[in-house]
Amino acid sequence: MELLSKSEGKNSPYHTLGKIISPHSLQGALKVHSLSDLPERLLELDEVFLLTDPDAEQAKGPFYVEDAQHFKGKQYLIWLEGIEDRTAADPLAKLFIAVPAEDAPELPEDTFYARDLIGFEVINPDGTSLGHVSQLIQSHQDLLVITTADGTEHWVPFVKELVPDVDVAQRRLTVAPLEGLLGS
Repeated sequence: MELLSKSEGKNSPYHTLGKIISPHSLQGALKVHSLSDLPERLLELDEVFLLTDPDAEQAKGPFYVEDAQHFKGKQYLIWLEGIEDRTAADPLAKLFIAVPAEDAPELPEDTFYARDLIGFEVINPDGTSLGHVSQLIQSHQDLLVITTADGTEHWVPFVKELVPDVDVAQRRLTVAPLEGLLGS
C-alpha cells in the first residue's frame, strides 16, 4: 500500500505537480521541481494552473503548455504559451504548477492520493466503527491519524498488514486489531 502526493494541498481543488524554481534561459522557459510521485506527468501536460501555495483554492490560468522536457534529477523545463521571455517568466518563480483534482492521473491498485483518505470511516474487521481518518502523516512510514468518537487520536502505520482493506467507493477502511494499537 502506498500514499502519493506528499506535498499535495489537502483542501485544494487542484492537484499539485511541481514548483517553479526560476526562469531558465531568455526564451521564457520555467525550471520546475517535480513534487509529484509521478514526475513524468509533467511531460504529458496540455494545460496547467498556477497556485500561490498547494492549498490555494484560487488559481491563475489555464496556461497552455507549448513544450516540456526533463532537465535533470527531479527538474523539468516547461514553456507556457504567452510566456515568451525571461521578463514574463520572472514573476512566476515560486508558484506551484497544478491541474484540476479531477484530472489527476489514475493510480495503480493499492495506491491512494493522501488527501482522498481524509474523512474515511475506520472500522474493525467485524464492521464496528472505530472513528475516522482525521489526518495523514507522511514520512518514511506513512501514518493514519484516526480520531475516535471521544476525540482520542491513534496513529496507525499505513501498511497492508494493519489496513487490509480500503473501500474508496464507501469511503471506509478496515484496521486489523492489534493489541494496544487503538488503546485496547
